[in-house]
Amino acid sequence: MPKNCSTDLLRISEHVDKVLESKNQTEIYRLKDMFGLAEVVHDDDFASYGPTRVHRLDEKIVANRRPK
Repeated sequence: MPKNCSTDLLRISEHVDKVLESKNQTEIYRLKDMFGLAEVVHDDDFASYGPTRVHRLDEKIVANRRPK
């Protein structure tokens, strides 16, 4: 696992909050799209799903680093 994983996840969460609180629809769409969730209409649904998506991405990265 990356050395600063928990710090990085916290920074991601803070960035998501900042973008959603900005109410800038263009930036919100870009953020949702970055997570593959552009189709999610309600920001609170996106915010609740986002951490799960980040966790799954982290698991995928770790799995890809394991020897086969």
